Amino acid sequence: MKFGISLLNYRPGHVGGIETYIRKLIDAFTAPDQAHEIHFIAGPDVAGELPAGARRQVVPIAGAGLIGWRCAEAFTPFKARKIARQIDAAGYDAVLFPQQSIFPIGVQTPAVLTVVDVQHLHRPEHYGLFDTHFRRAIYPPSLAKSRRIIAISEATKQDLVKLCDVAEAKVEVIHMGFDAAPVAARATERVVAEPYLYYPAATFPHKGHADLLQCFARLKKEKGDALKLVFSGMQTPLWKQLQKQIHELGLDDEVLHLGFVPYEQVVSLYQHAEAIVFPSEFEGFGMPVLEAVRYGKPIFCSDLPVFEELGVPAGNRLDFKDENVLCNVMDDLVPTVLLKAPMSWAQCAKKTLQVMVETVR
Repeated sequence: MKFGISLLNYRPGHVGGIETYIRKLIDAFTAPDQAHEIHFIAGPDVAGELPAGARRQVVPIAGAGLIGWRCAEAFTPFKARKIARQIDAAGYDAVLFPQQSIFPIGVQTPAVLTVVDVQHLHRPEHYGLFDTHFRRAIYPPSLAKSRRIIAISEATKQDLVKLCDVAEAKVEVIHMGFDAAPVAARATERVVAEPYLYYPAATFPHKGHADLLQCFARLKKEKGDALKLVFSGMQTPLWKQLQKQIHELGLDDEVLHLGFVPYEQVVSLYQHAEAIVFPSEFEGFGMPVLEAVRYGKPIFCSDLPVFEELGVPAGNRLDFKDENVLCNVMDDLVPTVLLKAPMSWAQCAKKTLQVMVETVR
């Protein structure tokens, strides 16, 4: 069969954890033994970054223009019919839209949609006016138009069914993958010289950076050791408020934010960390949990249903509203072992293609 994978919403370095998911699917779907004919639909900037062997359908508009057209589709009668006709003319049996919404919405080819979460329905206070209206405008028609929906967790599926009135039979749960490849020898070059806790996450409001800083300040006060707190990921406007909090807590020399770092540095940051912390208040999945397990690290995450779904032991699921919570766990650091076997990226890609095939049939 011939499938399209839309990368029209994809902005490398600006889409958070979903970027790993997209990159892993790209790797799997460009493998030489792939049974189906798979094309990646992208603007010229993203198309130019695809692996050499990838089949491309290049649309004649680049990143900023595509963002403008998406917004126009959401808020005005405008429809990106030229791109829709180009996609439909390619003769795909189905197209996967891996980033929550269908763009262009007028495409007639059967659509499969990956949904990460519908957090805006749980925590509307975390979204500005534009983002709130954009999601309300674009998500419902995307959910309705999809022939099938892939939810990245059972928690997300239940939200779709209960909060969005999506038929349960329309949704397939496919977890994001676990990289089962053997981990190379410990990286020789440290990014951070001192011992540290590591939190890889963009500074979105729901990610819980503020609570973590309070817990870390208490830990430093009680234990007084040389431990640092290291952040990486996109710095949103919230970072300025967090910097103020860091200063008020007296942590200016104890907290480092490295911004968006290359994958090789992320590997080193995981490998050398004393533990990984993940205090997010809401998650559709939570890739750092699997990454921490892969690198043999303790993971201390918030107590959310999705982390129980992934098999994180109860003792590793913490209430980061309690300032003393890190003080209670740092004396006994052992690698976390999940209570459930995670899905590999190969299985994730295989199940995704199965949903595509079932959609056609």
